[in-house]
Amino acid sequence: MALAAVIDNLESVTEPLRSHYAKGTDGKFVLAIEGTHPSFLTPVEGVELKNKIAEFRNTNIALTKENEELKPLKAKFEGIDPDAAREALTQVAEFKKKGAAKPDDIAALVKKSIDDAIKPLQEKLGAAEKQTEAERKRADESTLKSFVSERFLKAGGNPKAVDFIVGQAKSTFEVKDGAVVAIANKFSSENPGNPIGVDEWLTGAAKEHDFAFKQSTGGGAPPAGGNGGGGRPGQTVIRNPTPQQLGDPVFAKQIKEGTLRFEYDGVKQ
Repeated sequence: MALAAVIDNLESVTEPLRSHYAKGTDGKFVLAIEGTHPSFLTPVEGVELKNKIAEFRNTNIALTKENEELKPLKAKFEGIDPDAAREALTQVAEFKKKGAAKPDDIAALVKKSIDDAIKPLQEKLGAAEKQTEAERKRADESTLKSFVSERFLKAGGNPKAVDFIVGQAKSTFEVKDGAVVAIANKFSSENPGNPIGVDEWLTGAAKEHDFAFKQSTGGGAPPAGGNGGGGRPGQTVIRNPTPQQLGDPVFAKQIKEGTLRFEYDGVKQ
């Protein structure tokens, strides 16, 4: 019959065998043998085994705790590709370097890039528009001057007074679509409700600015107020006025009041 290596008490074996057991430190009884049994561990091996078991237990406890801590994270990041997440984080870091920390910043950064790209084009377009507007204005001024000058000279106007008359006409006429027309609220007295025409305006100008017209000898629009040469008593006469004098608003006021008159050499007044 085989003997148990460890028993809880000596009563478990017969009296003759009890002397072969020795009480261990744990209170149990161990069979005393000579040498080392192949199935038994040496004391050193036993200590090592216990240490490994303790180490395994501690590791297992740590892994169990870590697993419990990671369970919520696993659920939180379910379906997220780690590689894609890392790439996204890298891109976010690059955006932050450029001053874009939030989605709105990214939109602003994109807008700034677009604005910077189109700014030179906008500046060129603005310059082109200004140049076009300046050229259109010059063309309109040329059209107005040409049209009014032609009508003025036909009405008996003095060639030296062309610039003056054109300057006066600018307060009444403008150019639209290449045609000289009256500006808003400049109506005809001959045809009430309709815009005034250049010819009608020149008739009024001949009365108001008689100095700018030649003395009529029969045809054309006769200037009003001619006195046969020379000025009236108390009236100042300027002969052969310069363009600056013709455009002087003070002189224009005096002429309107009848205290000033322009005369030209070789022109019968």
